[in-house]
Amino acid sequence: MSSSTLTPREIIAAFENKGENPLFKVDYDKMRRADKQETFYYPLSFRRADGNYIPLRIKFNTVLACSNANYSKYQAENPTQVSIIYRKVSEEDLKDTEYKEHQKPILIKNNDEFTRAMSIVADAYRVAINEFLASKHKNAKLSKSKKKTVSCFQQTMRDKKEGEGDDEEDKKMDEEEEDKVLLEHPLYRVSIGSNPNTKELGRYIAKDNRHINIVYDLRKKGPDGKPLPAKVATGKDSNGNTIYKPLDVYNAKNFITYMSLTGGVVTFDSICSSASYISMPTKFYEIYVLPHKKMKMSALDASEIDNMMDFGSLGYSDESAIDEPVEEKKVSSGKKRISLDEFKKKKAVKRVVEEPSDEEPDDNQEEPVEEPVEEPVEEPVEEPAEEPVQKKKRNKKKPDNQED
Repeated sequence: MSSSTLTPREIIAAFENKGENPLFKVDYDKMRRADKQETFYYPLSFRRADGNYIPLRIKFNTVLACSNANYSKYQAENPTQVSIIYRKVSEEDLKDTEYKEHQKPILIKNNDEFTRAMSIVADAYRVAINEFLASKHKNAKLSKSKKKTVSCFQQTMRDKKEGEGDDEEDKKMDEEEEDKVLLEHPLYRVSIGSNPNTKELGRYIAKDNRHINIVYDLRKKGPDGKPLPAKVATGKDSNGNTIYKPLDVYNAKNFITYMSLTGGVVTFDSICSSASYISMPTKFYEIYVLPHKKMKMSALDASEIDNMMDFGSLGYSDESAIDEPVEEKKVSSGKKRISLDEFKKKKAVKRVVEEPSDEEPDDNQEEPVEEPVEEPVEEPVEEPAEEPVQKKKRNKKKPDNQED
């Protein structure tokens, strides 16, 4: 057993041997405060199977990422980190991946062990939070806010969709959760921090203004045989050489993709209490990635298409009964011919300035950007002028005495 890290199996063993002992212990005496902020950090230690408490770091490998690496929508204006989601996987999840058949049972087992260990840690964290909130220790400081939101890296519910949730299980939920639906499998989010100045992924040491790479590409090795820091291709230079850029909060999703193979160390070092939230920072100390090609979603496979075609053709022996000719419509040139009077009227209407709408876009909906649409040119058609009536020439009689 490693003294500084625990594997998922060791987390499970610790849970099975804990007895009545709490898995997490909060060290109030070593509480530290963030500079100039009402944010406090309380170190946590985890009870191993042998009864000793150590700072918790989970070391894992060959576990599938179940999302791209991306930042939260709540950080859209100024993202500071990205998260990767983990959950249980099934054979159906692996159906269209590039993994071979003999590898799939191992991947399913590894994800099962990792997510079970994460579930044990999440439950132990909630117990520690209840103890923290009830503690009378002088350093168990809470902010002036009476009500805090307890945040957890484990997600067990999602918002209900319209028309969902009328069964008995939903009626048993608390009032605060009545607009939620239980997920089939919980989701576990682990974050990767970034340099606040460059947004490059890694660990930033503020006091030294130092950046440490923590994301490595298993496809590329250096002269020492160790994986190189991950980068993404951004294009080619004038000589045709590929240009690479360090991984940051914006391009990470192009490297850490859905079903990528991952391994590394996750830390659970403290309880964080701020003005409005209580959380347990769950982040990578290091992560190694073997990217998976981007998955293309296919609605139906070949056999499903064949079955659907067979089902749809039942009872029809004559294709002409279905494939009837469709009269083609003539495509206009886009120019509408109108009379001169109508053209003058429409031109006068365009001079009127329309008042802006008072309607606001929905909070959860991006305001659509209207692109200018070129209107069809309306050409005035001059009405044919009436032809002047020609008067018939009358042959005047010449006087008798006039010579020709």
